[in-house]
Amino acid sequence: MTFVTAPLDGIVVVEAGRFISAPLAGMILADFGATVIKIEAPDGGDPFRAWRPNELSPRFVAVNRTKRSLALDLRDADDLQAARRLLDKADVFIHNFRQDFIETVGLDHEALSRTNRRLVYCEVSGSGNAASLAGTPMYDAIGQALSGLTAVTADPTQPAGPSMSDSVTGYSAAMGILAALNRRHVTGNGSLVRASMISSSVSFLSELYTYFLVTGERPDALTRVRQSQSFSFRCSDGGMISIHLSTPKKFWEAFTGAINRVDLRPDKRFTSYTDRVDNYLALRDELTGEFLTKPAQVWLKILREVDVPCAEITQIPEVLSSQIAEELDLLRPYADWPESPGSVLPAVEMSGMPQPRKPPELGADNAWLRTFLGEGEA
Repeated sequence: MTFVTAPLDGIVVVEAGRFISAPLAGMILADFGATVIKIEAPDGGDPFRAWRPNELSPRFVAVNRTKRSLALDLRDADDLQAARRLLDKADVFIHNFRQDFIETVGLDHEALSRTNRRLVYCEVSGSGNAASLAGTPMYDAIGQALSGLTAVTADPTQPAGPSMSDSVTGYSAAMGILAALNRRHVTGNGSLVRASMISSSVSFLSELYTYFLVTGERPDALTRVRQSQSFSFRCSDGGMISIHLSTPKKFWEAFTGAINRVDLRPDKRFTSYTDRVDNYLALRDELTGEFLTKPAQVWLKILREVDVPCAEITQIPEVLSSQIAEELDLLRPYADWPESPGSVLPAVEMSGMPQPRKPPELGADNAWLRTFLGEGEA
């Protein structure tokens, strides 16, 4: 039998994270095999635990699998000393506390790097070093609003969709940490890594920011879909399909032929790709009625036969029960939680990645900490 070492085997991560961004970064590292130790306040822990009292909240479970939990009050001298001793042994520290608090308790980068020069120190925040936003409470909707994300993804009068700013920030933090660990392998020294919600979200929107910088045109919610020639249509059975024609001429010609609308090709509004971008809404309106004439699955069969990129718009329950979910192994069983329906797979797969473990109960590993610090058996 061949045993494969987990990618981050032997890496110890201390995560003092709440809500989404910092815990997500910690969980990504745990998925790669790092030992991730979550520090939580004894009086309730991570606020997401309270979303469903007396049982594990789905929002907590989503970003906290495969971790240990320590209930430590960082305002208590003894608990703070235990945290400092732990950080002296750690490879990575992730937190999303406000800077004034972290400096007050002496867990800032300058203080910790004096006693552990190999520490990769990651600050996750809403606004980074933006002085004009210092002290401003930041959550996902605020990050989306300030970064321009809301303006180009939704109806600004009604926030909608997943926690995109939070999630992008968590992934950005994990990426920075992995780069810092690689540099430490070369230099022997740790690094300060900063990931802010605004910066991460702006970086995520680089295509639209670059579009504005080059053209001077203000992006909106349709800028990308006009350029990518992406459409959604309701079909006769109520099903919805998504079509992405992109720029290659072959897709446009195959598409118009398949739906018996070759008359659109010489139409001056749609002759070239640029024409179709400029007249996106007119093209959408021309096509809307066509798709009401057949059921979704019939249209998908017609379009796939000529290699047009298309798919049914699928709800989450249907995704999980689909053949694709089975083929991609989208749901993974927990190693220690058989009654759970499972966990969504990590975004990246590598050989040696461990099976996920149940998110920890608050303070479940306080006794283990003594062993880890060499103070006796748990």
